[in-house]
Amino acid sequence: MAQILRLFYVLIIFVSLFTVVTNGNKIKDVPCENSSQCPRSTCFPHGSPKCVSEKCKCDYGIN
Repeated sequence: MAQILRLFYVLIIFVSLFTVVTNGNKIKDVPCENSSQCPRSTCFPHGSPKCVSEKCKCDYGIN
């Protein structure tokens, strides 16, 4: 029982740290006028940011 609680606490801490480190970048729509205004960190690790309908979106090269 103690091991299950310990695992639960570790998972909560991990998820909290992950949320702080990513700073919620995946959730927010970043406004833009062209693709050069989109931050690269929005599409980490393999995507490239593109400006679509005045919002930064990730292009992963998958058709």
